Amino acid sequence: MKHNILFLRLLFIFAFSKVFFTLFATAQNSDFLGFGKTVHDFGTIREEKGKVDYTFMFRNNHDTLVTIVNVVAGCGCTASDFTQTPLAPGDTGYLQVTYTTTNRPGPFEQRVTVVTDIFFDDGTRFFKHIHVKGDVTPRVPTTLDNYPIGHGKLHFNTSHLSFDKIKNTRDSTLVLGLYNNWDKPMRLDLSDPPDFISYQFKPAVLEPDSEGKLYITYHAKLKGDYGLVFDQLTITTDDNDIPQKQFFISADIREDFSGMTSRALRNAPKIKIEKAEVSFDTISSGDVYEYTFHFSNTGKRPLLLRKITSSCACVTIEASSLRVEPQAEASIKAVFNSANRAGFQRHTITVITNAPEKPIAYLVLQGHVIPPR
Repeated sequence: MKHNILFLRLLFIFAFSKVFFTLFATAQNSDFLGFGKTVHDFGTIREEKGKVDYTFMFRNNHDTLVTIVNVVAGCGCTASDFTQTPLAPGDTGYLQVTYTTTNRPGPFEQRVTVVTDIFFDDGTRFFKHIHVKGDVTPRVPTTLDNYPIGHGKLHFNTSHLSFDKIKNTRDSTLVLGLYNNWDKPMRLDLSDPPDFISYQFKPAVLEPDSEGKLYITYHAKLKGDYGLVFDQLTITTDDNDIPQKQFFISADIREDFSGMTSRALRNAPKIKIEKAEVSFDTISSGDVYEYTFHFSNTGKRPLLLRKITSSCACVTIEASSLRVEPQAEASIKAVFNSANRAGFQRHTITVITNAPEKPIAYLVLQGHVIPPR
């Protein structure tokens, strides 16, 4: 028993000694790439500086050739240049580290890992960590920063005005912000606006380095549509760079039921869908899947299908009738063409009606498409 205990103690001492001397050797070897400094503080930097860099110098203290095979840097930090040729014992090399300050205000500390072609006895490759740090002072925003969408010398605060959930009997006005980044006055007008759009530029002539506004009024009744609709408008200018500047408007037009009496609401049409969601399980790419959705009007007035749209061009739709009498039935046939499609598919058909209780109904086709071999 005593011999066993003595044996275990000796084994422990041997193992500990091996680990200790390995770590000691590693620690000693880790100094063979001697950097004059391993941390550089850039201090306070202005964000508009864009980039700052520092060059670290090091010496090969090993007794063999050493080559830097890779340099791994953190976010916003790059090793823009370093010695890539083998260094003989006693030779010096350099590592230039660049930090990008743009859009990175505040304090930072980034680590850069220098990887060499030297391996330790345990098979791990030698690497060295160096650091750069500093504090980036935020850039003071300019007027131009508030207008990120540039079209020549005219800048917009956005490229898209969204009229969300506008009633089909109402008008709605939104404002597009403008900035003249030119040294000359710029004349502004809207080119061939549709009937459902009225507008006003304030001012109509935008002075150099000045801001303006375009008031867009959307007349939903004149649009004569329902659901989500998109249009493109064009501003004409005397900008010799890009005279015409496009932007987009969209509207989600909803039917206005607010004027209906309680009696009218009781007698209103109602849509009842037999099955709103269908799965075609698994089909092969190129196959065509058809399904007919059935529904009925359980109300006391005719049900009108205002608009039917599909979320994907791969699904075509056809309604048996756009007017469904009370207590009558109708259907919508959906055809899914799976050509050039693969994986899980989920496509929605939006049905807009004059049923105040449920003016928007959704039908769903879903399943998996096996890609071609």
